Amino acid sequence: MKTKTLIATFFAMALLLPACNTSRVEAWYKQGVLELSENNQEEAIKWLTMASDKKHAPSIALLDSILAEKKIDGLNKRELYEKGQEAMQKNDTSTALFYFNASARQNYAPAKTAMGYAYKEKRPEEAHRLFIEAAAQEERGAQREVISYYLDAGELETSIGLLEWIVKSGNSSDEGQRINEGLLGVLDSTRLVPKAVREAFARGNEALASSNHEEAAKYYRVAAEQDHAPAQLMLGTCYTGGIGVAVDQVEAVKWFRKASDRGNIVAWMHLGMAYAIGKGVEQDRRLALEWLEKAYLSGGLPSVLIPVAEMLIKTINEQTAP
Repeated sequence: MKTKTLIATFFAMALLLPACNTSRVEAWYKQGVLELSENNQEEAIKWLTMASDKKHAPSIALLDSILAEKKIDGLNKRELYEKGQEAMQKNDTSTALFYFNASARQNYAPAKTAMGYAYKEKRPEEAHRLFIEAAAQEERGAQREVISYYLDAGELETSIGLLEWIVKSGNSSDEGQRINEGLLGVLDSTRLVPKAVREAFARGNEALASSNHEEAAKYYRVAAEQDHAPAQLMLGTCYTGGIGVAVDQVEAVKWFRKASDRGNIVAWMHLGMAYAIGKGVEQDRRLALEWLEKAYLSGGLPSVLIPVAEMLIKTINEQTAP
């Protein structure tokens, strides 16, 4: 369908809307049609995108038709995506979504992921669909979102299957290797384990939440001795802080090391801190930096620990600088 025909068709649709209906979404739609009739296509797309985000069917149809026809100044899919990023940096969401949408229509995975993030709160089903499409194209951010979705839904086996697939499909670059290493740690921490071990760890968590520290340490030990990495991490934490057991930094490091050998990223962080200050081990800034950077660069460190890792890495680098 040609642009002039599109304009005529949808301008007529706008005129048929009841004059008394002054809703915000319809006002955006009418403004978009008006801009389109005056050949202000970019402005039209901004207004129509805003209305489309509210699931306004005529706006979605018109926007889809425009994007299907328009070449957008000859930009390729990567350039369209970069235009969207520039708009996001300026907090111009409607323009950003326009460019991301155009790029996604050319099957560019990063653009699909960007749209997924933009839709995550208000249009979660659409966001999930976009994340799945981008994940299938091995886009890392989308893969993490899909895994988080299934973990939050309690679908552990699905999450594990996805993690295994992602690790196998990783690229050979340094960044890809670091990400895979982090994902392997997550995989190891969520791998299906015997029911008795899962229950012991769960009881440890419940006891800790109830401030029953001795009981917590007891159940963590049961699971830790069965090579359950999260329990090994928690038992090490108990020994570090004297939670249900006497403070014993050497014993804490022992359990952190066991968890770390099974790929637990937080345990890597604990080992780095232990070496940094010589707690439970002989102080070794080189090893401290090695473990801290491994955790930081893994891509799987909990957000609350990232500033701590950054600060420690910076401090150690300053102390060891010539």
